[in-house]
Amino acid sequence: MTTNNRQRWIWSLCILGVVVILTVANGSSSIVSSDRSTLSSQIRSNEYNTIYMPTRLAELGWMDTVEYYRNAVVEASQLLEMQNEANEKAIAKSKGKLWNELTDYEKYTVDISPLYDVVVEAVDTIGVKGLVFDVFTPELNEWYDLEEDDACMGSENHGYNCAHYGVWWFYHYVGSILGEKLVQDGRLLWDPMTGEESTDFFDLQDKIHEREELPFAWEMSFHVQHGLLWYYALYYMPDMMEFPTQLVHDFCGRWVHDSTVLENGKQIGFSCVHGFGHMVFNVVANRQIDPLREHPLNARRQVKPNSGFELNHQSLCQIQKICAAAKEQGDAWEHDAEANNAEYVTNVGNRCEGGAIHSMKLMAATLPTKSLNAQKRKELARHFREEQEICASEDGKGKNNDQHQLSADYGIASAGDDTVEASGIELESHQGEPSADDAKTRNWTG
Repeated sequence: MTTNNRQRWIWSLCILGVVVILTVANGSSSIVSSDRSTLSSQIRSNEYNTIYMPTRLAELGWMDTVEYYRNAVVEASQLLEMQNEANEKAIAKSKGKLWNELTDYEKYTVDISPLYDVVVEAVDTIGVKGLVFDVFTPELNEWYDLEEDDACMGSENHGYNCAHYGVWWFYHYVGSILGEKLVQDGRLLWDPMTGEESTDFFDLQDKIHEREELPFAWEMSFHVQHGLLWYYALYYMPDMMEFPTQLVHDFCGRWVHDSTVLENGKQIGFSCVHGFGHMVFNVVANRQIDPLREHPLNARRQVKPNSGFELNHQSLCQIQKICAAAKEQGDAWEHDAEANNAEYVTNVGNRCEGGAIHSMKLMAATLPTKSLNAQKRKELARHFREEQEICASEDGKGKNNDQHQLSADYGIASAGDDTVEASGIELESHQGEPSADDAKTRNWTG
């Protein structure tokens, strides 16, 4: 080997992330980097060794590593956008025929594999802390079209009309992906500089909350917990018919009692409890979209925003029954808190309904003008309230107070059932329940 060739070979090992290969095959996609994949494998094989990790990152450079993953996230967004445009063109070309041939699962969920692949690799390299608090910062938004940024990221819009391949939804999807990786690996690297890990959902949430107290905490951390929470529920509580009251305390901790507004204008407790409404929506929506559970839970596949998905009457009644129980519990908590001169940041029932309605609006098909979109969102909120009265009336007549009847309509298992027969298909009632290691205190309901 000549000296020049040897030098080129050495430099090729030292330069981080020079090439990102985008491969699209059979409708799926992935981001592959030989340098990165090798590094991630080495890190995993060394069990996150606290001496090895800083050495490796020192060779590569922390900021260069962060910048690499920012670029990878951008590439994932661009690929998802191209796939979306291709799908829309194909549907338009068929004059709607193709759309009518699709199943609800194909219509109302979307494959986010390009982002998924970036996230699982990044966590093994720079940890959750590096991904959430260094990669997803305001600088990342520079790739995001300013006009679209204002349209979907403005404080008054709450993510409405944001595309699934945009940064707002990426904030949430990262949380869901982290949840799946935690379940599969049994741990997540938090900080590669110290080797610190998280081995359960609640410890991970606590670490995120601690960082949220810092003045520089950005939007990402307040949204990522919502995706983490809905993956937890989809995995451990797919048959949820009751509100998981203990889970509010396990996930939100002391912030349930703290209404402090931080320097960044956020309330940790409010944001955390609001996520329970998104959680309830996602569990019920997934049951409606895939009633026979023909598709295993997979964080690569998410309910698609702006897809026009709407909850049917039965699903709305399920959500309202769950949230009504949450409100009863919230009232009791507030009464006990007042007796002890304490407070709750918000009634969990209100946040349950608010988060669910928010999710409904996020799924609505995007209309041509801002005013039409606003009108549609008002109609959805009004529809939720109207259905609430109908559901309550039916419940009083005994139509909705039997969990077995609700379960039968969706082919899902009732509490205590091991399996349920639906159209001749035997279904598991749960993906699995949390082990003792999965929770600090587990009074699991669902």
